[in-house]
Amino acid sequence: MTKTSDVHQQIADQVASHRWALYTQMAEPEVIERLGAIYDLQLRLGVEKLHTVTRARALGVSWSRIGTELNISAQAAWEQWHHLDAQT
Repeated sequence: MTKTSDVHQQIADQVASHRWALYTQMAEPEVIERLGAIYDLQLRLGVEKLHTVTRARALGVSWSRIGTELNISAQAAWEQWHHLDAQT
């Protein structure tokens, strides 16, 4: 497991257990490292979301259902990813 993966796991564990108080005890280098890890996670999640929405649409999942699962409106889901329908 890489150092970045370790940081990702630490963040996931802290979020899952609601241990926010630990963030008030971090020094600047650790905060900076975590900001980078958070950015990396956002990129990875964005790619995962794109691939999953693409597959969902290929399977015939409605924009309403996709939006519901992502906690956005069907219209917001359609506006963000409708171009994928032409690719499937």
